[in-house]
Amino acid sequence: MGPKKTSLRNVLTVTCWLLAAFLMMLAPVVSANRGQASAGQSVAGVWKVHDVGYAPWTLKFQVDGDVVQGTVQQTRRLHILPFIPPSPFEPAKIYDGSIAGDTISFKCDSPDHHGDRTISFTGVIQGNQITFTRKVTVKPGGFRGENGIFGALGASHFTAIRDSHS
Repeated sequence: MGPKKTSLRNVLTVTCWLLAAFLMMLAPVVSANRGQASAGQSVAGVWKVHDVGYAPWTLKFQVDGDVVQGTVQQTRRLHILPFIPPSPFEPAKIYDGSIAGDTISFKCDSPDHHGDRTISFTGVIQGNQITFTRKVTVKPGGFRGENGIFGALGASHFTAIRDSHS
């Protein structure tokens, strides 16, 4: 082998090592971004909560990057008179919604009583279920609500299941 072939081989070897080192440094960044996108895509859609007051609760999520939007709805309201059928609350719009890794968080205001309550949700995504913690903040002098998704007496911990019909 002549000096030119050895020199070319050395340049190619060094170039390959530099390229490999660059790709290894880039891999964690690509992997982190891919994790957020896949979690966001898996959350988009309709989720139902059963075994709670005024069930089922319905959560509809749209995800754009790490931003979560959508609605929260209590699909059945207690009726006082037997001849008046249950009717749904208006859906409440989600705001301050975000997703990071396997955690989703968002807020909504109660659709009744002029938004007397702000409901904050934080959930851990596990496949086709999300385990949530819910906190209700009642405005001073505001109505506390009952035990539905918008009320201060509702479940503080619950699990939502992806609706297979959506």
